[in-house]
Amino acid sequence: KLDYIGINYYGQEVVLGAGLKLVENVEYNESGRGVYPDDLYRMLLQFHERYKHLNIPFIITENGEWADGYGPKFGLVAVDRANNLARIPRPSYHLFSKIVNTGKVTHEDRERAWDELQRAAKEKKTRPFYRAVDKHRLMYAVFLALITRGLDELEQQPYIE
Repeated sequence: KLDYIGINYYGQEVVLGAGLKLVENVEYNESGRGVYPDDLYRMLLQFHERYKHLNIPFIITENGEWADGYGPKFGLVAVDRANNLARIPRPSYHLFSKIVNTGKVTHEDRERAWDELQRAAKEKKTRPFYRAVDKHRLMYAVFLALITRGLDELEQQPYIE
């Protein structure tokens, strides 16, 4: 009997030699993974078409990046370390709750999420980037970023329009 099927999805990456290339016009998450939602969407559609006859439950988990310390941030709920470890639902928590309750992602949901990213880009907002980047725009692992700069000196990356 099949209990579950695992899907690992991390994002889009550009490999150059022995490193990962940081591309100027690509949106990246805090851990240096290229954000390309259409890839995840297509993969989930393929998964559904291939395994819908199995009627397997859908479960989201994280896979242990907490070993890297307090960043990058993952999950549907944030932990407020300055306020007795209070749990604060992130916007993704509310979106995921809606998806679970309705069983679908609407065009409006996708547009709203995209609009939020575009608004952040237009407002020139930045966010922490937990990778070291050399002069050739090659990215290195979290621990190298921490060794070379430390937690208080994380690079800030802009949102991409």
